[in-house]
Amino acid sequence: VSHRPRSLHTLMPQTKRHSEFEPTRPAPPPLEHFTRPRSRLPPTASPGPWIALAPVLFSLVSASGAEGHRMSSKVSPRPVLGYWAIRGLAEPIRLLHAYLEVDLEEHRYGAPMLPAGDRPISAWPETKRQLAHDMALPNLPYYIDGRVKLSEAASIMRYVCERRAPGMLRPDLFEDKLEAAARHDQVLTFLFGANAALRAFHYGYLPQTRLSREKEADGRTGSLYFKDARSEQAVSAMAAVTEEQILDALKAGGVGIHGNAPTSEATSAINGPFIFGRDPCAADFLLYEHVQLARCSAPQIADREEVKRFCEAFERLPGVLDYLDSDRRVTVPFNAPVGPFGASMDPSRPYAVKDQ
Repeated sequence: VSHRPRSLHTLMPQTKRHSEFEPTRPAPPPLEHFTRPRSRLPPTASPGPWIALAPVLFSLVSASGAEGHRMSSKVSPRPVLGYWAIRGLAEPIRLLHAYLEVDLEEHRYGAPMLPAGDRPISAWPETKRQLAHDMALPNLPYYIDGRVKLSEAASIMRYVCERRAPGMLRPDLFEDKLEAAARHDQVLTFLFGANAALRAFHYGYLPQTRLSREKEADGRTGSLYFKDARSEQAVSAMAAVTEEQILDALKAGGVGIHGNAPTSEATSAINGPFIFGRDPCAADFLLYEHVQLARCSAPQIADREEVKRFCEAFERLPGVLDYLDSDRRVTVPFNAPVGPFGASMDPSRPYAVKDQ
């Protein structure tokens, strides 16, 4: 006798299968009878007034202009910017936050020597040691946005734009987004180098004061020359190089657009006052402050028509206009007050040369 359990099927009473109770169904029609469903709208029916708004809605979503940049700005808690109580490398970052309408908490080191300081200079070494626990390369300026902690002005500006207004790093002049990002980064990197050289000159030494045509004529590069930065020859040479670099930056956005060469026509090709056209990019914020810094040793640069047009348009930007008129702004000094240029402590004369 088998002791294996009987299957459930053998224990159940035998009944008809479910399919045996189903009525007979007609055969399905051949495949050629299946066609794509037609619209439920009659031929003369209107799809509705909302269709007319589609282009407007699309333009609002994909806007890359100034308002398009600013729409996505209020997305995180209040970030912290730490720097000396001078304009220096932090001023383009402050201007950028003002434009994006981001409330910024600042730690300004330099009290009581610097008018805008709210922390003593002696507090920075200890702060740097604390930041070193979870910040790579702690330095001034530093930036804290939640768990993100950064130093270096270029990295901070790129992060702020990528976080809040990515279009400011990728001008819409270029169909290829990779090319757009690279072209913008090229100008931003160029301007940071020019700004560092000018600031070094203001502190008392003379870097790369040879024009492009001079270097082409004798084949020598513009290596560092440590000289007296107060001499008439040095000031004139640095002013010429600075003016050349500023004009090159202004023309850089239009080069290659519609086949333009790096000439004055390149600027008009982009149909706008900024480097890449009608809308400001991150590089414009650095360029504006670089022009202001240049006025400390070469005031004539601001009289150039294209430079004047750029600065006037920049100062009218929403947010920037209010910031420039507010008491939040660091008016003076441009640099630490140890060199001949950019060291004025008088807000009514920010570009004045320091007395000997």
